[in-house]
Amino acid sequence: MVSLEKSPFTVYSKARYKKDFISTGNLSVDTFLGGGICLGKMYEFWGKPSSGKSTFAYFVMGQFQKEGKRCLLIDTELSSDAEYLTHLGVDVEELIVMKEPKTTLEYTYDSIREALAKHGCDLIVLDSVRGAPAKREVDGQAGDASMGVRAKTNNQQAIVISHMLYEKQASIIFINHQTKSFEQYGSPHYRGGGESYKHALDVSVRFAGYQMKEKRELETTLYDVKNKLKMGKNAEMKLTFNFDSATWTEDDDMLYKYAQRSGVEITQAGAFYTVEGERFQGKKKLIEHLKEKGVFSKSKKVSEPVEEKTDESVEEVAVEEVNAEEVAVENVAEDLDV
Repeated sequence: MVSLEKSPFTVYSKARYKKDFISTGNLSVDTFLGGGICLGKMYEFWGKPSSGKSTFAYFVMGQFQKEGKRCLLIDTELSSDAEYLTHLGVDVEELIVMKEPKTTLEYTYDSIREALAKHGCDLIVLDSVRGAPAKREVDGQAGDASMGVRAKTNNQQAIVISHMLYEKQASIIFINHQTKSFEQYGSPHYRGGGESYKHALDVSVRFAGYQMKEKRELETTLYDVKNKLKMGKNAEMKLTFNFDSATWTEDDDMLYKYAQRSGVEITQAGAFYTVEGERFQGKKKLIEHLKEKGVFSKSKKVSEPVEEKTDESVEEVAVEEVNAEEVAVENVAEDLDV
């Protein structure tokens, strides 16, 4: 029999590698992202100016604080406002902020590593990736060539931070800017930071929005560029933010998908939907009916609910995992004729 003791190997267990999510406060976005903000993962919100990237990231910080989590805001653009943060639901008295002028990109990453290792931060928001210059750019003269300096730093540090996030079960949100690509072919949507940095990301969402000044609302569209936390992709979803009430609207398509994943049996025939013998014309009327039934108020998380376990049940699960490991090792031993 092969023993796995004192080795880096183990038998895969769903209970051991279970994903924990924190709700964004919007059920549609939770469904779009695959369950909310997953602890131990790296996120990127990027897009054009005034598309809702920072606003939504600040809103998520408020939701983390409601769950008793510690948040860190690294404001390299020096643009955050305490009044606006409070309006979005952030408790500024409990928020850790790093807002220093002349902050270099290298010092920013050193601060992130320190926050994860020593200060127990559960969510870090870096606003933004391109807001801090590299040390070489600060020490050099105006006009000096510094091509690829930030990209190299991002590539190196993103990999290191991804391992620390997994170990500490913390999350980070990078806010990045969209720039125009001057290449003749390919997508015109481009953001800086280096190519390897993008591979280290777990979730990347592009924001494309515009502001309607008369209604004091911001309409934005979320595009699922990359997501390792779910199978398939939801190409896009609409989202509207009201500045007066500091609330985000729900997307009917995402709520419809959430209802299906929650076990609600829905039969569709053209534009008509049937639920429990009742027929509705149009998805909007169906969603209104499901809201009245309380389908969307049962849980803020899209992930499967986990039953609370007593000490006895935890011991049983541990015994089951050990037995599963022994059976798996015996099977491996038989295959290898050990």
